[in-house]
Amino acid sequence: MRAPGKKASASDRVARQRRLRTTGRIVTPLLVLAGIAVLALGIHLGRTLFLLDSTGERALGAVAFMELKSSLHGATYYPVVEFTVQDGATVQFRDSMGSNPPAYREGDVVRVLYFTASPQQSATIDRGLLNWIVPGALCLLGSLLAIVALVARLGAPQAR
Repeated sequence: MRAPGKKASASDRVARQRRLRTTGRIVTPLLVLAGIAVLALGIHLGRTLFLLDSTGERALGAVAFMELKSSLHGATYYPVVEFTVQDGATVQFRDSMGSNPPAYREGDVVRVLYFTASPQQSATIDRGLLNWIVPGALCLLGSLLAIVALVARLGAPQAR
């Protein structure tokens, strides 16, 4: 450790650069992998949403009630929706997107998208373009994370 006000010696600078390069060799691949994983999740969610939108069934449903989920960060209200599938069976599902304050009220009519093979597991409220916010944000975030990590690594000083 050097005293305050004194300049770092050449050997101190070399040692610091070596530590930075070593850290960069470890951190960069981890950040790139994390970015690729987030991007892959966004692509998977987007593909599922595309298939649901293009080949899934549509029905009108009604918000049966709002389910309250509490956490350390506050409360979130999730709409629980009932709708009828083509064969006449009634299906109830809790939507995956909640909010506070509640975005819906009991009795609100909503459009529902679902796969006929598994309406209970695949049903979601059709929000139009808003359905694409989560997959789009994940794709953007994953791409940016991987690109920034690579650009930072390529811009790092190389060993001489």
